[in-house]
Amino acid sequence: MPDQCQTASYGRVLCVQSLRVKLKVGETVKSEVVCKVLDCDTISQTKDKALDALYTNTPYTQRPAAHDVQLCAYWLSPVVVVKR
Repeated sequence: MPDQCQTASYGRVLCVQSLRVKLKVGETVKSEVVCKVLDCDTISQTKDKALDALYTNTPYTQRPAAHDVQLCAYWLSPVVVVKR
């Protein structure tokens, strides 16, 4: 069920659903962070939101750039792995 529906300027109704994604850095890290994304977010937007969630207390200049990381989703696992 959509979270929000809006009518666009050209008259079409757009419905957006938010998703909760579990994140972890690398394969061996045991702690997981939950991040909220939208079902219409691009890969770059998802990477930015994931990095914001993972590196909350880290200065922006010391975080990896979005184009330097990969998102790896596994079908049998509800966790998305961020690889450098």
